Amino acid sequence: MGLTPVEKQKDNTGKVKIRKDQAPVVAEEEKWSRPGHVIERNVKATEKGKEARKALK
Repeated sequence: MGLTPVEKQKDNTGKVKIRKDQAPVVAEEEKWSRPGHVIERNVKATEKGKEARKALK
């Protein structure tokens, strides 16, 4: 058919090398929070649990 076999070329299109000396240094991971966000059901359950613990003492 006129086709000649050729060696497969390496595909590096999706790879990125990260050099350790250039990587950003993260001191501590930040904790995820939502200030001002309260779930009423959780607040009620917490209060109920506190009352139950006080009753056991």
